[in-house]
This record gives sequence, C-alpha cells and structure tokens, in this order.
Amino acid sequence: MTDKTTIFNYFNILEKDNKELTHSAFISYLLERNLNFRNLFVENNKWQLPKLEQSYSYNKKRCRIDIELKSIDEKTILFIENKFKSFPEEEQLSKYDQIFKQKFNEDIKLVKFLFCFDKKLVCFDNHWKVFDYRDLLNFLKKNIDTYPTNDEKTFIGHYMLF
Repeated sequence: MTDKTTIFNYFNILEKDNKELTHSAFISYLLERNLNFRNLFVENNKWQLPKLEQSYSYNKKRCRIDIELKSIDEKTILFIENKFKSFPEEEQLSKYDQIFKQKFNEDIKLVKFLFCFDKKLVCFDNHWKVFDYRDLLNFLKKNIDTYPTNDEKTFIGHYMLF
C-alpha cells in the first residue's frame, strides 16, 4: 500500500495534492475568509473577492498572475505569483514588473508576493516579497482554532496533512 491510501485525505483522494492551481485556490480562499491571513500581505482594508489566474497583456507582452486581490477603491492591488512545483525565475518576475508598470499608473499601490516552496532558494533581488509553504503551514497551525465551523477546521486540517 502507498502512503496515499494509508491516510484519509480529501486532497490526496481527489489527486489535487500536487496541483499548483489547488494551492492557489486554497491561498485565495484564505485571503477571502481569514483577515489574519490577508493582513500578512496587505493592510486591513475593504477588498473585492480574490481572482485566480488573471491575464494581462500590454505591448505584445503577456502574463498570467496566479492570484489578484484588489481593494474596493482599486487603489491597491495585491498580486501573488505561486510557484508550487517550479522554481521562481527572475526573468518571469521582471516581465511581470514591466507589464504592471505599463498597465497601472503611479497612483495604484502594487503589492507583489512570490509564494514558493522554499524561500531560501530565491537568490535574486526581484522586488517581490517572498512567502513560502513553511510560512503557510506555521500560520495554519497557529490559527486552526480561529475557523468558525468544524467543516472549515477539517478542510484546513486535510490541507495541512499533505
């Protein structure tokens, strides 16, 4: 028997445990539902719902950012680039920076986070703040009891297991 069959886990059963989009959706869920989590990234403000896989193009350059969160007044935008199974590349983040610079005027506050498997592997200065899955796991362990329903606690617990 493999490890996947010995531990009952929603994510393993649905074979979603190693999919980047699953992790991006989970991070988006936390941004929407958990003020403490959102405050790790941006000031306490009124926010629209997070959006997954937002595409931008400008001057024939294209990018797809994993998570976008805009303030209600649209004066602050949080971007999260999630690198679950791949290594963060300076060139990709620089391209995003160029597109954002062209696309958004200076009145818009851009908050950029690189979410990766291990922030020690990021050895370039990219002007993006770095958060990793160890940080996420520590946050979840510390805050598991703040979720209002047993269903949410179970969901968070299953995420933490894998």
